[in-house]
Amino acid sequence: MHLREELDREREERNYFQLERDKVQAFWDVTQRQLQGAKAELQTLDKEREETDIKLQIEIKVVSTYLYILFEDIYVNEWVPLDAEAKNESMYSALQQDLENLGKTEVSRVRDYWSSVIKAQMETDKAVYEDAKALIHTTEKKIEDLNELKQFNADQTSNLKILKKDLTQVLQENQQVTEHLTRVQEEIAVLQNKTKYRPKKFDNKLETELNNLAFEHENLQKRYKELQLEVAQLHKTSAETIEKMNSKADAKHSQMEKKIEQLTEKMQKDLLLC
Repeated sequence: MHLREELDREREERNYFQLERDKVQAFWDVTQRQLQGAKAELQTLDKEREETDIKLQIEIKVVSTYLYILFEDIYVNEWVPLDAEAKNESMYSALQQDLENLGKTEVSRVRDYWSSVIKAQMETDKAVYEDAKALIHTTEKKIEDLNELKQFNADQTSNLKILKKDLTQVLQENQQVTEHLTRVQEEIAVLQNKTKYRPKKFDNKLETELNNLAFEHENLQKRYKELQLEVAQLHKTSAETIEKMNSKADAKHSQMEKKIEQLTEKMQKDLLLC
């Protein structure tokens, strides 16, 4: 009856550890998917930044071309008639200088504008990149913690199996000794009934064997109790450690979800500004 209770308890513990392993595996899968999502978002940001740079370069070229055409048109429509009609070299030089200054000013203005836009975008991308990098580092640290928890569960399960095996062996030995002791006691009782008028001639060999078996039985009982205490302590330690690791993992998971939410909001705002 006692052995059956131990087997039932072992089955419950095995189911408990299996459930904990399933939880850890599920949490591991979710974390892996989140990590892949963060990496994909980071790659998307890099690609968008490259596309933005290309777009800005194209727009600068378009503006430069437009200014060139504008200056050429001004030259054809204003400089040539003036040169032909007025023949005033000083006016021509002044107008030319004004046009050059105007062109330089416009080009400088456009260059400064797009430089500030690119600089702001690069700073924003850098901040997003650093946040994503920190998120990936946190996720990798969390994966390490999960690996430690899985290894701890595996070690605890292995230790528990060893203790169960020792306990089963002690139970079997205890049962064998008990059966042997019972048979010897029955034999002694029979001999005592036969020799109750001759107690001095009692078989000393059987008495010695009985004492030895009783001593061995007592040692096995002590060992059995020690193993029970070890199993109970192991269960307590496993439960406390698993609960502590789960609490730690849940806390880190919440922090990571909050970080992802903040990063997503920031990315959406940056995209709207662009």
